[in-house]
Amino acid sequence: MVEIREDERTVAMIKGGTPEARNPLCPGQPRKFSARSYDQVDYLAIDSELLDVMITWDQTGTYEVSDLSRNSGQRGR
Repeated sequence: MVEIREDERTVAMIKGGTPEARNPLCPGQPRKFSARSYDQVDYLAIDSELLDVMITWDQTGTYEVSDLSRNSGQRGR
Protein backbone atom coordinates (compact mmCIF):
# COMPACT_ATOMS: atom_id res chain seq x y z
CA MET A 1 0.00 0.00 0.00
CA VAL A 2 1.39 3.40 -1.01
CA GLU A 3 -0.01 6.65 0.28
CA ILE A 4 0.18 9.65 -2.08
CA ARG A 5 0.32 12.96 -0.22
CA GLU A 6 0.13 16.61 -1.14
CA ASP A 7 1.53 18.71 1.70
CA GLU A 8 -0.06 17.12 4.78
CA ARG A 9 -3.14 15.75 2.99
CA THR A 10 -3.61 12.19 1.69
CA VAL A 11 -4.85 12.33 -1.91
CA ALA A 12 -4.71 8.62 -2.81
CA MET A 13 -3.99 5.16 -1.46
CA ILE A 14 -2.67 2.72 -4.08
CA LYS A 15 -2.68 -1.00 -3.42
CA GLY A 16 -0.18 -3.28 -5.15
CA GLY A 17 -1.62 -5.57 -7.82
CA THR A 18 -4.40 -3.15 -8.78
CA PRO A 19 -4.67 -1.43 -12.18
CA GLU A 20 -3.64 1.87 -10.54
CA ALA A 21 -0.41 0.26 -9.32
CA ARG A 22 0.61 -0.48 -12.93
CA ASN A 23 0.79 3.23 -13.80
CA PRO A 24 3.17 6.00 -12.77
CA LEU A 25 2.35 7.22 -9.27
CA CYS A 26 2.94 10.91 -10.00
CA PRO A 27 3.89 11.41 -13.65
CA GLY A 28 3.87 15.22 -13.80
CA GLN A 29 6.92 17.46 -13.50
CA PRO A 30 7.67 19.13 -11.18
CA ARG A 31 6.45 16.65 -8.60
CA LYS A 32 3.58 17.99 -6.51
CA PHE A 33 3.17 14.88 -4.40
CA SER A 34 5.16 12.65 -2.09
CA ALA A 35 4.67 8.93 -1.51
CA ARG A 36 4.96 6.76 1.56
CA SER A 37 4.91 2.98 1.60
CA TYR A 38 3.44 0.94 4.42
CA ASP A 39 5.10 -2.30 3.28
CA GLN A 40 8.17 -3.44 1.36
CA VAL A 41 8.05 -2.06 -2.20
CA ASP A 42 9.33 -3.39 -5.53
CA TYR A 43 9.36 -0.68 -8.15
CA LEU A 44 10.46 -0.08 -11.72
CA ALA A 45 11.68 3.27 -13.02
CA ILE A 46 11.55 3.85 -16.77
CA ASP A 47 12.82 6.89 -18.67
CA SER A 48 9.61 8.21 -20.29
CA GLU A 49 11.37 9.72 -23.30
CA LEU A 50 13.30 6.50 -24.02
CA LEU A 51 10.11 4.46 -23.70
CA ASP A 52 8.38 6.78 -26.18
CA VAL A 53 11.23 6.34 -28.69
CA MET A 54 11.17 2.55 -28.30
CA ILE A 55 7.41 2.39 -28.82
CA THR A 56 7.71 4.61 -31.90
CA TRP A 57 10.46 2.36 -33.33
CA ASP A 58 8.27 -0.67 -32.81
CA GLN A 59 5.32 0.93 -34.62
CA THR A 60 7.36 2.03 -37.64
CA GLY A 61 9.70 -0.95 -37.92
CA THR A 62 7.29 -3.86 -37.69
CA TYR A 63 6.21 -5.82 -40.71
CA GLU A 64 4.58 -9.16 -41.30
CA VAL A 65 5.16 -11.68 -44.06
CA SER A 66 1.80 -13.09 -45.04
CA ASP A 67 2.74 -15.36 -47.96
CA LEU A 68 5.81 -17.49 -48.60
CA SER A 69 6.33 -19.34 -51.85
CA ARG A 70 7.42 -22.96 -51.52
CA ASN A 71 10.29 -22.34 -53.97
CA SER A 72 11.32 -18.90 -52.72
CA GLY A 73 14.85 -20.03 -51.83
CA GLN A 74 15.52 -21.90 -55.10
CA ARG A 75 16.78 -20.10 -58.20
CA GLY A 76 16.62 -21.13 -61.87
CA ARG A 77 13.83 -23.69 -61.54
